[in-house]
Amino acid sequence: MEARVEGSLIGQIAAVFETILGASAATAEDNVASLGGDSLQAVDIMLELERRFAVSLPPETFNAARSIGELAGWIAAHKAASGVGVPQQR
Repeated sequence: MEARVEGSLIGQIAAVFETILGASAATAEDNVASLGGDSLQAVDIMLELERRFAVSLPPETFNAARSIGELAGWIAAHKAASGVGVPQQR
């Protein structure tokens, strides 16, 4: 299942990582470990992504994603398959 990943979606996800991890300038290639996060922060990120994008993000999917970009791809594909758009940043 492929969906076009919008740069703004990556930016929104990166902002969640930055806020929870206290990091700056997270990129599409970053992940929890590369930004110095731990497993508890990973859970906080996963829960915030579920809340913000109204998706049920399985822990296995979150843990298997190697980057913010991969998470964005999963969220975009999930939203496309369900017929619901991704909320745009305001």
